Amino acid sequence: MEERSSSLRSKGNVFYKQALHGGFGFVAIRGKLARAHQLYHEALMASSNEDDTASCFKNLGMLYWLWGKTEIQQILANQSSHKPVSASLLSPCKFYLLKCVRSLLLASKHGSLSHKGEAWIQHIDSVLVNIVDWGVCVSSTLNVAHAPVLMYLCDAFENSSKDPELDMSITSGTCVAKAQLAHAKSLFEKGLQKISEEAPLKDYATCLRLLFDCNASLQRAQVFGGVGADISSDLQALQESVCLQQSICEAMQALDLGDKLITKAEEREPINVNMVQDSLDHYRQALQRARAVHVESEGMALNRIGKVYYDVLRQPEKGYKFHLQATQLALRSNSPCALQASWYLQSAEKIRMHEKQAADEQKRRREEHIKSQQRNYDEKCRSSILEKWLPALSKLKVEAERGVDSFLRYLYTEHPHPDLKRTLNLTSGKIVKDKAILRKAISHYHPDLNIRYGDEWKIFCEEICKLLNLKYRAWR
Repeated sequence: MEERSSSLRSKGNVFYKQALHGGFGFVAIRGKLARAHQLYHEALMASSNEDDTASCFKNLGMLYWLWGKTEIQQILANQSSHKPVSASLLSPCKFYLLKCVRSLLLASKHGSLSHKGEAWIQHIDSVLVNIVDWGVCVSSTLNVAHAPVLMYLCDAFENSSKDPELDMSITSGTCVAKAQLAHAKSLFEKGLQKISEEAPLKDYATCLRLLFDCNASLQRAQVFGGVGADISSDLQALQESVCLQQSICEAMQALDLGDKLITKAEEREPINVNMVQDSLDHYRQALQRARAVHVESEGMALNRIGKVYYDVLRQPEKGYKFHLQATQLALRSNSPCALQASWYLQSAEKIRMHEKQAADEQKRRREEHIKSQQRNYDEKCRSSILEKWLPALSKLKVEAERGVDSFLRYLYTEHPHPDLKRTLNLTSGKIVKDKAILRKAISHYHPDLNIRYGDEWKIFCEEICKLLNLKYRAWR
């Protein structure tokens, strides 16, 4: 039986090597793999000891791997270069990869029970590691969402870990962690592509879903991550990056929702206050997600809240506080990108305008206060002066009631102008012959023309002109 098993494996190796080295069409290669598979399976059935069994499982494992690679090569050859590979086309590869991993792990198990030696077992382990590395390269080449080849490998190792017939070695555990880590990295990169600046339409929901799946892969990898310090550190680093990007994506998504709501709210007439409040809620959510995590998103959220309060709700003081926080954030970050960002420049301009308006308003109020004080002071002085001139004014009013001539004669006699040239001819019998005389008297005692003679005389002239104007308007 031992010789028969070895003979069958040797015959199978001939077909395996022919398929491996190529030179045939896909159908011929598939036929040779099928023939090798039949011979390896018959050899396994004919095995009578652990050595033969281990060798048969190793041959089967290598065959399944080659078969999976052949299927993928055929898919790539038939696929148009302008179209992405459909994940459904890769589903047959799942069977081969599951069988490959299980067969190699069985080979390792039976080899450890035989006389194969440590070097033989280590070769199996190195093949498992190479399979994972191959899966990473293939996933990068295919560029298919969710990296199905890596998913198949992850499923293969995880299913094997639950198989009671198999004993997971340290290397196998490392392969599980490495496959899950590679899968997580692929999901992480595809998630970031959905919200990159080059993306025509940023898809925040898909990005968050991919990051969630990435986190799940990392959690599964952590079950086996302790087997290697390098993998454990890589897992931890990626975990931190995923948490960071989740916060950033959630903040950007909230900002996008807030922008859409505020645009719709401003289109309504009158403005939809409920939509405005909802947009503020989204901006606050973005601020919470981005705080101390992402300067760009945090600054944009502060800027948006400031704009809503300042320009939409007409609450400049509230808006100013948020714009101020946005500029302070950019200055603290000391980042050239932040200091050149539109949100920083907008907030800085709003602050400049607000502070200028506040300074102008403060200046206006100060000037108004000074004027008010001056008016109060002038009024007090005027009252004091009028009280002093009260007897003279009373006599002037009495004379004014007697007639124009009597009034002017009394005025120029008892209260002559300090400038003696400003007088009337009082020698003739009748002083006022027409309105020109009254205009002349008004010009003599007009307060604006008597400022140089002191406040008392000016105020007294004001009262005199009131009486003169009354006479002037009453003249027929």
